[in-house]
Order: sequence, then structure tokens, then C-alpha cells
Amino acid sequence: RARLRHYCTRVCAPYLEVKFSGDFIIRFLDSALILTFSTVFLYCSSTAYIHGYFGALSLDSDVLDRNFHQILYHGMILNINTIMLFPIALAILITVHSTYKIELSRLVRSHFGAGKRIVKFRRFFKLKQRTPTALELKHTKRVRLSWLTVFIIFSFFIGMTYFESKGKQEAIKIQESIAKGKAGRLNLKSYENESLFILFCGARNCAATDKEGTVVYFPQNGHTISQQEKT
Repeated sequence: RARLRHYCTRVCAPYLEVKFSGDFIIRFLDSALILTFSTVFLYCSSTAYIHGYFGALSLDSDVLDRNFHQILYHGMILNINTIMLFPIALAILITVHSTYKIELSRLVRSHFGAGKRIVKFRRFFKLKQRTPTALELKHTKRVRLSWLTVFIIFSFFIGMTYFESKGKQEAIKIQESIAKGKAGRLNLKSYENESLFILFCGARNCAATDKEGTVVYFPQNGHTISQQEKT
């Protein structure tokens, strides 16, 4: 028993005590940094989408301004799949890792030969056989943090490009609906003899267009909107 205890604490313990990035993620989720980053991402994703949408329809973003809550809510709708799937994927990853650590710990403590096989396996694949020094841990952490920063920045700009292209695609669908006469129509007092097709409504103003492509801006009052049923 004494030999087994010595083997588990001196030889196998370092393999069972390797810290997983999930611990860092859990602490990260508890901080205000994740809230700030989420707010910035939702705001920027909505802004990128609207930029692509306005660019395709030649709309003026200064006239069709939106308030902060509209932007965040729209960003949340755009990212609803990610918001739902990320916690599930994170929970599965942490569960699998924790289960692996628990079962490995039980295996080592239940049989002396199992611990020796684990060490031989790690030596065969040239995995690390000792606890890293403080210097190694320090620089390993720096390398991981630097590459994590690169990954986050790269993913952020890739996401903004995606949302902008998604906004352009939605604008193209609107133009196709207008050409087929299936877009939402509205009647304005200054356009009594002609129906306009609604394009976008901001916090104060709306934009519409006629079949010739003339864009009209107007305040959010004094008009009615009709929507045809999709067939």
C-alpha cells in the first residue's frame, strides 16, 4: 500500500492535476469582461448587418438611426443560434473532460499496474513525464494567451464580414419581393396615387421606395402599412 501510495502521489498525480482551460473559462464567465465583450459583439454584428443592408438599398444610416436597445436586440436575434449552442457545447466539453479525469484517477488508485501502463503509454507517445516548472508554466500561458487573442480578433472580423454579407442578401430578397409586388406596402398623404414599398424603419424615421427605385424618407406617423400574405 505504501508503494502504491508513493507511486500515485509522485508519478501519476502530475498527470491528473493538469489544469484544463475550462476552469479559466468558468472564471472568465463570472467576470464583467464576458458581459462587455458580448455587448460589443452584439452591437457590432447588428451594425455590420445593417451596413450591408443599407449599402445594397442605398439608404442613409444618419436618417434611419436606431437606439441602443434596438441594436442590441437585433444583434441578439442574429446570434440566437450561437447563444443557444455555445453553453451546450461548453457543458458537454467540461463534462467529458471531468469524466475522463475522474475515471483515470479511479483507475490509477484501484490497481498499481494500471498506473504503470499509463506511464508507459505516455512515454511511448513522448508525452510530458514531469510537472512543468514555474518558468515553463509562465511562458506557456503567454503563448496560449497570445494565440487566443489572435483567434478571438480573427473570428470577430470574420463574423462582421459574415453579418454584412447576410444584410446584403436580405436586401436582395427585399428587392426581389418588390419586383414581384409582394413586399409590404404603405400609403402616404403626399403619395396618394401611388403605393410605396417599405424598406426599413429606425427609431424615428422610415424609408420606402417606389417601383422606379426612388427612396422616400418619412416620420413614423401619418401612414398605413399593408402586408400581403405569402403564397
